[in-house]
Amino acid sequence: MAEPLPKDQIDDPDLRRIFQRFQKTAEERRTREAEEGRTEPSPPAKIIQLPLWPEPVRGAPNSFLRSALFAAIQGKGRKQMKRELLATMQGVTVRFTGQQLDQSDLDVWEQSVHLARFNPVGNICCFTGYAFLKALRRNTGNAEYQGLDDAIERLIACAVIIQTGQKEYVGNLIGSCLRDKATRRYRLAPD
Repeated sequence: MAEPLPKDQIDDPDLRRIFQRFQKTAEERRTREAEEGRTEPSPPAKIIQLPLWPEPVRGAPNSFLRSALFAAIQGKGRKQMKRELLATMQGVTVRFTGQQLDQSDLDVWEQSVHLARFNPVGNICCFTGYAFLKALRRNTGNAEYQGLDDAIERLIACAVIIQTGQKEYVGNLIGSCLRDKATRRYRLAPD
């Protein structure tokens, strides 16, 4: 590989400025790492991805499925909950705050996770409402889109506390959603 030209031998002024910025950024990084006591470059970030499972299968933590996190209720019977204990099994405790979730919400959450499994954890998951509803074997009328929107909002607004030993996970089931009402495209983010 050829050695780069020193900046004083670069004739193009734009290219020279880019080269100078690159050198400045590299020097600032070396200085910052030296101040932090690092002598070796930072290791690359570890990419974590959900396991890939077959198309007809849906993945979910056992503690979600064995608790009443997604209750077998009709939507009209939802109640508001605050840190309500849903289950304790094999050292795992599940508590919930928010509007009670039902099996329809489970379908939406599982399909979201199913789509997200192709991306590294923490990435944005994009889809069309039409494809999402079809995957759930639902119709694609306005009522079904409204139901999808309502389920996503409940999954964002809730708080789940899963405790095992002295460790707790506290968070929602979907971080945030950007939806385009005109194109019916969705972008779910883990936040």
